Amino acid sequence: MSVDHWTLLAETRPPDGDPAAHADALTERLVRQGVAEVLRFGASFDAAMDALYGWDLWGAAYLALGGCSDDAFEYLRAWIVARGEAAWRRAQVDPQGFFLSLLGDAEDPEARFAELGLHDGEALLYAAGSAHERLTGEWRPPRSEPGPDTPTGEPWDDDDLPERFPELAARIPGDVSDDWDPFEPEDEERAPDPVLDAVDAGLLAYTQGNHRKAEDRLGPLVDDREAWSAVDPEVQVEVAYVVSAIRLQDGKVDAAAEALGLIADRLEENPPVRRLLAQIELARGELERASRWVDRSSEAVRMDRALAAKLAWRQGRRADAARLALQELDTTAEGFEHPWDVAGALYQVGSVLAEAGDAEGSEQAVRTMAALLGNAPEELPLFTHMKLLVAAVTRLRGRPADALAQLDALVQGLDGTDRAEALRETARALLDLGRREDAAGAYRKAIAGFEAAGERWDEAATRRELDGG
Repeated sequence: MSVDHWTLLAETRPPDGDPAAHADALTERLVRQGVAEVLRFGASFDAAMDALYGWDLWGAAYLALGGCSDDAFEYLRAWIVARGEAAWRRAQVDPQGFFLSLLGDAEDPEARFAELGLHDGEALLYAAGSAHERLTGEWRPPRSEPGPDTPTGEPWDDDDLPERFPELAARIPGDVSDDWDPFEPEDEERAPDPVLDAVDAGLLAYTQGNHRKAEDRLGPLVDDREAWSAVDPEVQVEVAYVVSAIRLQDGKVDAAAEALGLIADRLEENPPVRRLLAQIELARGELERASRWVDRSSEAVRMDRALAAKLAWRQGRRADAARLALQELDTTAEGFEHPWDVAGALYQVGSVLAEAGDAEGSEQAVRTMAALLGNAPEELPLFTHMKLLVAAVTRLRGRPADALAQLDALVQGLDGTDRAEALRETARALLDLGRREDAAGAYRKAIAGFEAAGERWDEAATRRELDGG
């Protein structure tokens, strides 16, 4: 981490060292410094976190805390980075001495944990992302290079830790593995907040591309009115947005709309939410309503421009739709744009071009998507969308048999809207091969899938295809 970033951390650290207050102050400073500095600081913070990802530090933490999960170790590393360069360097070279200094004069496990339990820097992980979102409306782009998969150094078993860190073990009263678990506090005052924990874990999972984990953590909060009332009003919009976006991708259009209904009074004040509502109305076939939510001004951002192309296509303005889609292919990504957001917009315009029969344009969208998703996790739904677009391009290039093989390998693992789209593309490939009866069967399955998902526009359009219209 550069000198100016260590200085920034020091200048924004509150006197009591409270990580949440530190994160708030850091975010405010980053917002004032602009997008370029946010990106630079974020990369610097990531590198400092990576440097602490070692088995020795994790083992010392596990011994000192009586246990340390992977999430807890991540939060601890963030706290160490925020503590400053001296602490960060000592934690790397002398983990045992570092934790001995943190133990202080504590004589019993509860007092020890009361002190060490404060060293949770989770809030600091979101500072650069929050600042970027406030400046651009989008979360900070993912890292250009992924972090390390495994810690550096020699792995350990928990039984080996006392021998590995004898001085630290000697300072810990009793056997921490017996009757005391620091992560199950005895009094309610220190008890974890399950709603807050679910929100934090779910939002972090979403930013990392793990949509299944995000839905598992956040979905129950949206579906349970009592749990929803316990969610901090300041993060309700973000929680509802994430759940709605995931459910729309899963082909649960009405469920996605219900999630946004929880924040109906705050839709217009949040551009990403407004765009998501436009996508929901497009899926439902409510084109006039969708038109209300799509920004078609000269200041419109990339996803609004992509949705304008999709709206034009569904309104029957085919030439306008193709023109708008082609313009997006030639638009250079801005430095502040999240690569996944750009890829999502390209999928929208690539699909429009595929529907228009433009193999070259849709193939260009695929190539750019592939470059943007180079470091994304494999479970990100955009990979499935890209594969669907690849199959369409293959068919448009006059190779329906190859397209069919691609779709056969893809469709079995899909459900919801993705499966319905794959079946419709299968039907088109079968038609090109002259297999009309098989194509009709695939069309019917696609129609049933669109109907079940609430994708009413696609359901009607696919019925017209089946009927030859």
